[in-house]
Amino acid sequence: MRIPCRATIGAVIVAVSAVASFDDECDRSGGNLLQSFAQARRAEKYAWQSGRGNFPNFAVAEANGPFNLSETLSWSWHHPKGRFHTLTWGTVLDHQLNVYLSAADGLRKFDVDGQLLWEHHTLPAILMNAPAIYQGSIFASDTLGGVRALSMSTGKLLWHSNLSMPIGEDNGFTMVHEGVVFTAAGWRDPSPMGPANHMVKALNASDGQILWTYEPDAPVWNFLPLFPDRDTFVFQDMTGRVYRLSLQGKLLWKAGGKPGTWTDGGAALGNGMVYAVNNNNPPKQLMFHSEHSPGTLSAYDLNGTLKWKITTPRPPNNAPAIGKVQGWSGLSVILPICKQVMQGATCEVQAYDANTGGLRWVFHGPKQTGPLQAGDFEGMVDRTTSGVRPACLPNGWSAPSISSDGTVFVGNENGPMFALRDADGDGRVVGNDEVSSFDAKASTLPGCEGLLLRLPQLLADARPYESHQWAQQVAMSLKADGQSEQLRSQRTLSAQRAEQLRAQLRDQPAPTTPAAAEERCRSSADAVRNYLAFRVSLDEAASRLKSLREERHQTLRKAQQSLADVESAAQKRAQSADERREAILQERDARLEAPKQAARDAENNPKQVDAEKQILDLEEQRRLLLQELEETSQQLGKERQDRMALLQQREQWAAQHRQKTEELEKELQDLRPVKFYKVLAPKAASMTEGEIQGALRRTTERLKTLAKQFQSAGAEGLMQKRHELQQQQQKLDAEAFEALQQHSRLELQHLDQAGTKIASCVASLLDVARARADLMARGLSPELEDIYSIAAAPRRQDMQELRGALNSVEVAWQEATSFWDPSNEGPQKVKDLSAGVLLQLEAAQKRISQSLQQLQRADPDLYELALMGEEDLGQMTSEQRLPHGWEALATEEGIVYYHNLVSGLTQWEVPSQDAAVCAGWRLFQAEDGGWFYHNPYDGNGVWWPELPTYPVEPDSLESLRKEAAEG
Repeated sequence: MRIPCRATIGAVIVAVSAVASFDDECDRSGGNLLQSFAQARRAEKYAWQSGRGNFPNFAVAEANGPFNLSETLSWSWHHPKGRFHTLTWGTVLDHQLNVYLSAADGLRKFDVDGQLLWEHHTLPAILMNAPAIYQGSIFASDTLGGVRALSMSTGKLLWHSNLSMPIGEDNGFTMVHEGVVFTAAGWRDPSPMGPANHMVKALNASDGQILWTYEPDAPVWNFLPLFPDRDTFVFQDMTGRVYRLSLQGKLLWKAGGKPGTWTDGGAALGNGMVYAVNNNNPPKQLMFHSEHSPGTLSAYDLNGTLKWKITTPRPPNNAPAIGKVQGWSGLSVILPICKQVMQGATCEVQAYDANTGGLRWVFHGPKQTGPLQAGDFEGMVDRTTSGVRPACLPNGWSAPSISSDGTVFVGNENGPMFALRDADGDGRVVGNDEVSSFDAKASTLPGCEGLLLRLPQLLADARPYESHQWAQQVAMSLKADGQSEQLRSQRTLSAQRAEQLRAQLRDQPAPTTPAAAEERCRSSADAVRNYLAFRVSLDEAASRLKSLREERHQTLRKAQQSLADVESAAQKRAQSADERREAILQERDARLEAPKQAARDAENNPKQVDAEKQILDLEEQRRLLLQELEETSQQLGKERQDRMALLQQREQWAAQHRQKTEELEKELQDLRPVKFYKVLAPKAASMTEGEIQGALRRTTERLKTLAKQFQSAGAEGLMQKRHELQQQQQKLDAEAFEALQQHSRLELQHLDQAGTKIASCVASLLDVARARADLMARGLSPELEDIYSIAAAPRRQDMQELRGALNSVEVAWQEATSFWDPSNEGPQKVKDLSAGVLLQLEAAQKRISQSLQQLQRADPDLYELALMGEEDLGQMTSEQRLPHGWEALATEEGIVYYHNLVSGLTQWEVPSQDAAVCAGWRLFQAEDGGWFYHNPYDGNGVWWPELPTYPVEPDSLESLRKEAAEG
């Protein structure tokens, strides 16, 4: 029995001292040997959780496997109705090394010795994907669009979710990570390879509820999600494009791929990178290309950046494995390459450097010996009649796995499984020391090669009932060949027997007795009968061959006509689908153009962006305020309820106390004596003194008993009250701690807001500092009355806001340091909270200090001016008082300028002379010591400190000429 892929044999093989299973999916032919795993340290750590192993080192085992595969067979299993009755897709192993096998007709569980523990049947729903185990459940998907979870221990159905869309007949992987189940769905046209899965679905692992759906740019084939961390996953589509999504379905990035192509392979994860494969030719061209049709292996980092890519000499229709291999340092990429379903095609396994893509070693595997892979023919009729896919049509290799000692395990389409290692590091894997194999003994049958070579295209293009019809015809042809072979054997035996009798008759002497003559006659009669039987058999064979030839010619003509019809219909469907797709895309682009343009205009409008940002900030503040208000209302309501409960409980205790007091008073009233030897009871008159004393003693004992009961009841009430008070104190402590946390958050928010304001003001002042430095670098003064000096003047508003924010920060810091001092008395958790809050406050203060240091380094003078208080500015103003007749004003931006009250002119620079003198008046001192202004042109004067009302103007040219003429 040679095992080509899990889909054609339905068998599980386990090695001695190791658990080995076949990950021999339909499109990854051969088996992926899971090597001997050590007993898991914890029960929840599974030996092989999915079809590609465990997170985060996928396709790499934690234990060593047996290198000599042919001598380590422990047990095997096949379907009870026949070795090839079903198709198997993948295996997983739990912490006890139990094997869970996924097949087309259901799921099965085997113990470590190969005993069947339970089975779960799914037909008519066919399981086509490898399963996964997670937290005591096994998860699988089927072609009818169902995803199910079974109990690992009993096999009972826990939940079943219907996705309302079919799941394809490719061979992907159902994966589970952090409570989310991932599967592909949406099997439909169009795609480069006919129908394919167009969507990725995520479900809740607890109840099967659909969480989200994502549709990639191209359909997926053999969907394989892998997880670089606990929050994201990566996968590739059929064109080789890689996607990274969050577990909530948000796209983080996508990269690579060749549109219009198709590959049977998948992505791999390792070495901090994602490795993807794609074919370089479209699938229609690939069908008619040779086995040397090239492909591409690409490596991307976890941010989607391409690190390297290489061209493979054959199609890379498989998922690589990344790990450390023998004979080489660092990590390697193990990639099987082969053109599937091509008789005579050679298959290879290549190893590349994971960091550079350089080729390390090559293993030349066997060629495909038959028209189909091993095992595809044997159970075709049985699988078809039982409702299972008739053939597997895998590629040349299985998905490889690597053991901890660096041995590579991979299965081949012809049946054998290989263990590979480049022990000497020479780049060639050859010899018994580097290659070991195990043949699964699955054979291929001759006959009907012409129809078989067309079978892949028929299965790809035709509907399921058409595939079943051709499979039945192939089976009938095989049976006819078998009957012809049996008749040919009978004819050969008859001819040999007749020839033996003839030789005996020829060699025997003439008979001498009647008995001898009779024996010779009998032998001659037997020879005649044998010859006659031989001639009759020849006639029957000729007649049967003639009729069989006619039947086969008719069947061939029908098959050719049906094939032509199928091809024509497929081309029409493809053309119609392409036209519909183009029309839909054009319509979608036309509808989306206006919203896209509006979105682009909105993105390019800074005012709208700022307004939207402010609106979002206000909405967030409103939401926080509403949330705080709701929490406060709930807290007040809860406190009110607690207070009412306490009041009700106090009333109940008071009522119980009054009742017990009344009962005790009643008992004491009956026993209280009026005087010695006399009591209230009527019978006391007839009692003797001894009886009265005995009654008094009994009364005393009764009183003591009642006093003890009353004391005990009081103690119990006191203990219960103390317990309630302790609970109230704990509750108050919790509320106080929550209030402290809220106060710390408000303080930090206050510091952060002040820090943001300081950073904004510092950024504005840094612009001023750079403008001042630029003017000085060009030899200009920042105080010049020039358009260039406007940007070099600091805004008074910025400085005021900066000082206000710094004052707010200083007040908040002083309050916080005194309030959050860890040396204060209090519970330990409050001290721990204080220490944490102080660290956060110091971090906020450090950020503010760093922002101010930038301004100080850029312009120390501007830094001192910005930090100067209002009283300092007033003092500076008094010390640097303006000359007489000037006043200082400020613009709306806070820029200071100066106004001359005589001339009415303004200037940016600080004046140094009297306003009247600047306006042309001359200042003189009179004989009596007083000062006055004099106009040299009109002779007018004004006593100081009174200011002139107009500036000095010289006489006009005409008046001067007139004076000259008169003079």
